[in-house]
Amino acid sequence: SARLDAQLMADQVRAAFLDFVGAACEKTPVLVLLEDLHWGDRTTVQLLDAALRSLRERPLFVLALARPEVQEVFPNLWEERRLHEIKLVELNRRAGERLTRHVLGERADAEVIERVVRLSEGNAFYLEELIRWTAEGKGADMPETVVAMVESRIGALDEGARRLLRAASVFGEVFWVGSVAALMGGEARQRGVAQGLATLVAREILVRRPESRFPGEEELSFRHALLREGAYAMLTEGDRTLGHRLAGEWLEARGEGDPRALAEHFEKGGDGPAAGRHYLRAAQQASWGGDGLEQAALARRGLALQEPGELRVQLLGALCEAAVWRPDLATSMQPEAEELVQVAPRGSAPWVQGVAAKLSGAAVAGKTDGLLDLAAELEQADVRPDAICPMAITLGFAIHTLELSGRSPAREALLAKLEAISRPTGDQSAIASCLFHLNMAVCELQDGNPGGMLEHERKAREFARQCGHLRAETLAIIGIAVCMWCLGAPSEAKRMLQALPMSDFEFGPASSYRPFVLAWLLAERGALAEARSHADHLASTLGHACGLPIDEGRGRWVLAEVLRRAGEHASADREIEAALALLGGTTPVDVPGALATKAALKLAQGKPDEALAAAEEGMSRQAAMKMHDHFFRSSFLRLVHIESLLANGRHAEARAALANARDRLLATAAKIIEAAHQKSFLENVPENRRTLDLAREWLGEGGEAEPRSQGAPAPASPTAAG
Repeated sequence: SARLDAQLMADQVRAAFLDFVGAACEKTPVLVLLEDLHWGDRTTVQLLDAALRSLRERPLFVLALARPEVQEVFPNLWEERRLHEIKLVELNRRAGERLTRHVLGERADAEVIERVVRLSEGNAFYLEELIRWTAEGKGADMPETVVAMVESRIGALDEGARRLLRAASVFGEVFWVGSVAALMGGEARQRGVAQGLATLVAREILVRRPESRFPGEEELSFRHALLREGAYAMLTEGDRTLGHRLAGEWLEARGEGDPRALAEHFEKGGDGPAAGRHYLRAAQQASWGGDGLEQAALARRGLALQEPGELRVQLLGALCEAAVWRPDLATSMQPEAEELVQVAPRGSAPWVQGVAAKLSGAAVAGKTDGLLDLAAELEQADVRPDAICPMAITLGFAIHTLELSGRSPAREALLAKLEAISRPTGDQSAIASCLFHLNMAVCELQDGNPGGMLEHERKAREFARQCGHLRAETLAIIGIAVCMWCLGAPSEAKRMLQALPMSDFEFGPASSYRPFVLAWLLAERGALAEARSHADHLASTLGHACGLPIDEGRGRWVLAEVLRRAGEHASADREIEAALALLGGTTPVDVPGALATKAALKLAQGKPDEALAAAEEGMSRQAAMKMHDHFFRSSFLRLVHIESLLANGRHAEARAALANARDRLLATAAKIIEAAHQKSFLENVPENRRTLDLAREWLGEGGEAEPRSQGAPAPASPTAAG
């Protein structure tokens, strides 16, 4: 495929690709055939992933052929895309004998055929090479291993051909005529190199590829990886070092879009500064593309080069920034973070990235005081021009983390700073604006305005698309889906969350949102088995296995909610108590919601006094935090408080609480601009609908009606009855 870089994944190109494939699928079933996917580029894989995700109901079939190393090149390839992997087993003895006899003829010696089949070990390529060896009359001198056979075959070529193969092997399995000429003496050798390579194509050692990644350059490949390995093994150490350096320079001059490939060539070529520079760029590219593990691994490879000075500081910064998105890495990065804030100039990009890693470490450890101290340092630091993007990321992370810890007042100064740095123009300010709107969205919901939250999330998505930041765009999509859930559009929320292009591991403090919301909305719709799988994934895989109490606590909370609705009360009891223990020490902002689940569970168990105690504690905690709402719908808490009061015979208090809950809902609905969303908010959110139904029944138009007595029949409750 043509050379594609990160910019090609901008929304306009992705949308055009999806429109093209979608339109084709409307007319006829579409088959996409990919040969040698292990040589493919990441952008093509991502485009097809988007198509498989967005067009999952269309007749689209992708058949990709690859060698086993494709899993190393593209880990977790097309996960959750209905992938069926078929591993080709080796040829059985009978098939090998038939093929060998077909080529060599019926009169071929049985012992020769037996030896050919035995040495091939069922590998079709090996079998073909051994048959070729025998057909050329060398059967009596057959090597005991295919590797030895390949080396012998290359060794039988003239010196000029061997030199060409050795030069080509430096680039890997794929190379170009001009690249080989660059290692053989430059452009003056181009014609001779082209002729020599053509001869090797005719001898079926090399293969011409139908398209080239570099315009004007003929692209070729070795017919098999073993042929490349055999040629590469013939290089002297000195030739390898020089060859890789020249290869890196040639690829760099042609605009190679894969900085990791360039870094590896320069590293093998002994050019540490050039290798480190490209590892840094590769780490930054991985960050924007949403792969924190890859970002950290690439930064560490650059640091392993032991290049001193500014390059080392920048690589430390790239390493530390990964801790924002992968908090499971934060603890191990604290030594590097401490070094960075000591050696980097205050307010520079690396200094900010070091503070980010320290913030992540403090959040994982539950050190709230440490969070406040680091937030104060960020607020007081002057932002250098090169630090706008990392400062925006770190400020956004700090604001969100402070909100989770219940320290919302401390966020105001950081929000003001984030808004200030988002005003200039350019890509750096675009990502700053994106993160500003992401954080303002949270503020809007906490102030009781899900409609305002939706507007900020949409603006955040547009800014992320402007600068091609896939992770930020995905975060905005998660936020929009949460809005849809809060506004009573669960089908739309489910569709968006299931179509996300990135792993849940890659969103830092927001990693729990997708599985939490999916588990809750599926439980509301009665899909309890599917809901439980998302809850287990959050609690066990994202939380416990990674040592992240926030994610584990949220997972156990929503698992308790699923179990409550399934009638498994004893198990739900264990999960909600574990959730409260975890959340109380790390995420107090979630405790009121978890207490609502506990109260609903106690009502279902026929323990109204315990239900009321839990509900009143939740109401008290929420009031103390001075928050109107949270992502996980506070109207659920208010409803279960009303039902708990009624179950305890406290009718007057239940009536007052109901009037307050109704007024809050109507005030929130009045802030929602879109009429359809206003309607769905009041009618489709289960606890909102139940609250308004009770208000009409108990309070009436004039608010004079009394609530039912405890023994009187009442409409089924989605909280108490599940």
